[in-house]
This record gives sequence, C-alpha cells and structure tokens, in this order.
Amino acid sequence: MDLFPIYQMYKNYQNEENTNETFSNYSWNWNFTFYFSFSFILALISIYISWSCNSVDNYSTIWKIIYAFFAFLFSPLYLLYAWFIGNFSGKCGLSGK
Repeated sequence: MDLFPIYQMYKNYQNEENTNETFSNYSWNWNFTFYFSFSFILALISIYISWSCNSVDNYSTIWKIIYAFFAFLFSPLYLLYAWFIGNFSGKCGLSGK
C-alpha cells in the first residue's frame, strides 16, 4: 500500500505525459471541455442573478462582489436557491409572473 497516493498519481501522470510526446498521440478530452463550458456558463448566470437581485435590494458594491464570488463558487446551489426564493417570494422578478 502506498502512503502517498497523490504522489503516485503524479508520477503516473508524468509517465503518461512522457510517452505521448507526439502530436499524433494527442487526443482532446471532450468530456472535460463540455463540463468546463457548462460549469462556466452556469457560473456566469449565477453571477448575473446574484448581482441583479442584490441591486434590487440596494446592497453596496462590496457586498454585491462578495455575494457574486460565492455565487460563482457554488453556482448550481445558488441557482437552486435563487429559483426557490424567486418562486416563493417573488424577489427579483424570478417568479416568471
């Protein structure tokens, strides 16, 4: 049993990287690209909703930045939160009415 599995993973990655030095062996990871793009779009949407909702509540700019930062970090959870708040309280015009 290896005591340092992260170091072992790093060594294995280096070995794989050294064996695939030619361009013909290079393959693009489309799953990662899709996941990154989807996550980034969700993060931008959550930042927009956070900023606009906090503008309606007249928060100062520093608080808007702080809330937008946390909305960026936890974007799926923030979008669920904003959906529930929007549907049940009518805040920020997210209720669809």
